[in-house]
Amino acid sequence: MILVCGDALFDVFIGEDRGRSLSLDAHIGGSPYNVAIGLARQEAACAFLSGLSKDALGRKLSACLSAEGVNTSHIAWKDAACSLSIVGLGDDGSAEYVFYGEGAADRSLEVSDLPANMDQFTAIHVGSYAMVVEPTGSTLLSTLQQEKGKRLISFDPNIRTNVEPDLDVWRNRVNQTLPCTDLVKVSDEDLQLLYPDSSAEDVARKWLDLGPDIVVLSQGAQGATAYTAKLEVHSPGINVEVADTVGAGDTMQSVLLQQLNRFKVSEENALGTLDEHTLSLLLKRAVAAAALTCTRRGADLPTLDQIDAFV
Repeated sequence: MILVCGDALFDVFIGEDRGRSLSLDAHIGGSPYNVAIGLARQEAACAFLSGLSKDALGRKLSACLSAEGVNTSHIAWKDAACSLSIVGLGDDGSAEYVFYGEGAADRSLEVSDLPANMDQFTAIHVGSYAMVVEPTGSTLLSTLQQEKGKRLISFDPNIRTNVEPDLDVWRNRVNQTLPCTDLVKVSDEDLQLLYPDSSAEDVARKWLDLGPDIVVLSQGAQGATAYTAKLEVHSPGINVEVADTVGAGDTMQSVLLQQLNRFKVSEENALGTLDEHTLSLLLKRAVAAAALTCTRRGADLPTLDQIDAFV
């Protein structure tokens, strides 16, 4: 079973102006939350670990996970609000984001909330703003430090400056997390934010010296490139009619994890030993699944059968 840890929230879109009121349209979200659903839709056993509010919003987040087949027995229920990302449109049509999360449930994960038996998990995935908000960030980091070498550990920084605008905070936590990880998936946009004076490719290669066996660099329409100590494998993008790109990176992450889990790749069978053919097939499938998600509105991650048919 794969344990996915991190944020869970609602994206609330501001709709019609009704004079003294506004219409609101709330959608479940959060990068790790999406990864967990993506894994379940690919028929991989997975569980989700996060703090969720005891209110109606938290119960809805949990219910949707359960409906998808995600194990929710490790959710920590909190007397705290649910994180909200309010999305509106500016006068020029651009999206404006306001984040409400101070003291929220998914920021409130404590060491006491962790599963008692970690040996039930073959892999752990963490990512996004959960790694830089407290106490959740420190709780997850300490978990990775304890579990390094015992099971596969995956990380996606997924920078969200509307949650934490200080990029030094992100850089510091990334530097602390990399030594604990085996697989890192990161977008070229995130690396440009973190290290504007370096190329994404150079940073990805440097990260290999800090701990990971594989760094996968997602490059939007250009596809993705995987780096190991010995290999560099590129899979070009697939030309599709794009509805939006929401959830594409989470889809790529879930496919990478599902495939590695399927073929029983673990820390004991180091990722860095994958041959070029296997790595190429893995990356090609992840890129194709991400492209398929881009043909759909919102974070609607594909099922195993849909990915098989598309590939």
